[in-house]
Amino acid sequence: MKIGLFSDTYLPDINGVVTSIETLRHGLIELGHEVYIIANHSSLLTLKYEDNILLLPGIELKFLFDYNLSGPMNFRALDIIKDMNLDVIHVHTEFGVGIFARIAARILDIPLVYTYHTTYEDYTHYVNFFNSKTLDKVAKKAVASLSKMLSNPASLLITPSHKTKTMLEGYGIERPMHVIPTGINLERFDHSKELDYQRQMIRHNYQIDEEATVFIFVGRIAEEKNIQLVLNAFEKLVHDHHDLYFMIVGSGPDLDTTIEWINNRGLQSRIICTNRIENTQIPGYYHSADAFVSASMTETQGLTYIEAMACGLPIFASDMSVLEDLLFEEKTGFYFDDEDSFINKVNHFLSLSVNEKEVINQIAKETVKPYDARIFAESISEVYQLALDQYKTEYSVEAINQLKEDYYQLKLISASGQIKYHVVNEQQLTSYQIKEDRILDQQQLQQLARDDKFTQKYNLALDRLTYKDYSSQQLTDYLEKSYPEATDNDLVIEILKQKNLLNDERLIEEVITRQREKGYGYYRIEKYLQPYVFEDTLLENHLSLLDENQYIDCENALLKNESLVYYGSQKEGLNRLKSKLIRNGFESHLVNHMVETWDFKFDNELLDKNCNKEYERFMKRYLRQHEESVAAQKTVQALLNKGFNYETIQRILAMRKEN
Repeated sequence: MKIGLFSDTYLPDINGVVTSIETLRHGLIELGHEVYIIANHSSLLTLKYEDNILLLPGIELKFLFDYNLSGPMNFRALDIIKDMNLDVIHVHTEFGVGIFARIAARILDIPLVYTYHTTYEDYTHYVNFFNSKTLDKVAKKAVASLSKMLSNPASLLITPSHKTKTMLEGYGIERPMHVIPTGINLERFDHSKELDYQRQMIRHNYQIDEEATVFIFVGRIAEEKNIQLVLNAFEKLVHDHHDLYFMIVGSGPDLDTTIEWINNRGLQSRIICTNRIENTQIPGYYHSADAFVSASMTETQGLTYIEAMACGLPIFASDMSVLEDLLFEEKTGFYFDDEDSFINKVNHFLSLSVNEKEVINQIAKETVKPYDARIFAESISEVYQLALDQYKTEYSVEAINQLKEDYYQLKLISASGQIKYHVVNEQQLTSYQIKEDRILDQQQLQQLARDDKFTQKYNLALDRLTYKDYSSQQLTDYLEKSYPEATDNDLVIEILKQKNLLNDERLIEEVITRQREKGYGYYRIEKYLQPYVFEDTLLENHLSLLDENQYIDCENALLKNESLVYYGSQKEGLNRLKSKLIRNGFESHLVNHMVETWDFKFDNELLDKNCNKEYERFMKRYLRQHEESVAAQKTVQALLNKGFNYETIQRILAMRKEN
C-alpha cells in the first residue's frame, strides 16, 4: 500500500504527534508499505522533496505548539502527490497541511483517514486572555463545530483513547471511529549498559546522588499540563526529604515563569528544568529517574506515560479517564486528585521497600507490552484496508423490499460479506435499472441518496444506527435537527421500528447489562440512561427490575473490588471499599450493610505488615523535625488516626524492639 502521512508538525519537532507519526512510519515500512511524509518547514518560499518526505513552505508559530503554518493549497505539491499514486491519505493535524490533505483527498479521489490527536477544548485559555466564562463557552463550541467540519471528509476516524472518542461523539461527530492507542518502540527503552551510563552521567551533571529519588516530568511546559500543582507539592516535599528531586524535561511557553518560580524559592538544586532535550536522549532521562509524574488533564492518550512505564517507572497521574488501561493503583502507579493527595502518595511510595518497588517496575513493563509499535502499525493498516474497502467497494443487490408506497429498501452485500441497507424511490428503481443481483458502486449509492429527501433521511438514520446506539427519541431529535422543516420524520422512525432496526426495549436491556457487568449500581446506571430519553414507563419498569437486583450486583461489585480492603489499616481499607462502591452507584445503607457483614480475610500478619510499613513512613518524616522519643509518640498517634488498633501497634513495636 502507498500511504501519505500529512501533518503540520514533523521532525525535528518533539511532541506527541511527531512521535506517533514516526512510530507509525517505521512500523508501516517494516510491514512492507511505501510511506510518504507530507509536512512543512519554516521556509516561506522553498518546497523541499527528498527521501519520500515532502515539506511545504511555512512560517513558524512559536505560540502555537511551535507548529509551522502553511497555506491550505499548493498546486506544485499537489502534482508531486499525484505522482506518488497514494492509496490512502492519513491526516494527523487540522491546520494548513491538514486542510491541504482534505483538499488533495477530494481532488485525487483517495480515501481519507483522520487521527484526532489534540483535545483543543483544553487549550482555549490561549485565546481567553481575561478568563471569561462566556468566551470560554463560545471557544469550546467553536472547537466542537470545527472538529465536526474537519471530520466529515474522512472515511474513518482514529482516536488514541476512549476518552477522545467519547468527546468527539459529544460534539455530534458520527463518522466511524476506531480506538487505537499510539504505539512506541519498546526496545528503545529497554535496560542496557548504554542507558545505565546515561543515567550516571545525567545524575552527575545535575549533582544528584545515586541513592536519591528522582521524579520526572517529560513534556510541554504549559498551563494545560498543570505543572504548578506538582511544583507546589514538591516545595513541601523537598523540605521533608533531603534526597528527593523533581526533574522537568521539556520546553514551552511557561518555561521561563516556571524557572523564575523555582529560583525565587531557592529550589533550583532540587527542582531541575533541563529545557528541550533531543528525542534520542529521552530514554536516558527516563532511566535517570525513579518515578514519572503528570497532573495534566488534557491528554488524548499520553505517550509519555507509556514511555515511562516501558522504562519500569511507576506513574503518578490525575487523568483517570485516559489511563484506565495503564494505571492500576499501587500496582503500576498512583492516582492523585490534588496537592495533598499527591504528597500522601509520594510519601507512601518513598516508604516502600526495594523489593516492592521492583514489583511495580516489572508490572509496569508488562502492562505496556500491548503498545508495541508493530501492533500499532498492524492495527492502523487494518483501518487503511477498511477505508479502501468502504471507499471502492461494489455492492450486489441481494433483496428488494417495499417499505411504503413508492419506496423500497435494498439489502446490499459486498464481496467481503459486508451488509448494508439503502432506500430508493420507485423512479430511482426504474432509472437505475435496479433489480436483484444488480451491482452498485459507492458513487452510485451516494448519488441515489442525494436524489430524494426521504431517501436521505432514511439512509442517514440507517448510517447512525450502524455506528452508534440510539433510542427512538434520540434518533427523532437527530432527524428533526437535520431536517427541521420535514413532516415525515416520524414515518422514518416507524419503518425502522417495523424492521426491528430500532428497538428501545432491546437497547435498554443491552445498556443496563453492560453497565452491570462493569460493576455499576442503580444510581450510576440511572444517570447513564438519561441521555437516551427512554419512554417513562419503559424506563421505570427496567429501573424497578434493576433495583430488585441491587443486592446481587453490590455483592458482585464487592467481590470485584475486595482487594482494596487489604491496604493500610482495617478501618482505612473498609472505608476505601465503601467509598468505591458508593461512587459506583450503590446506596450507602446497602454498601454499609454488605461491607459490615462480609467475611473479609483479615489476619494479624497482614495488618502487622501494613502497620509496620506505615510506622516506617511516619517515623522517617517525624525524625527530620523531632527527637526520636517525640517522633515515636507522634508516629503512634498517626497510626491510631489511620485506624490501626492499639493491639496491632503494640505488636509491631514489640517486633521492632526484638529486631
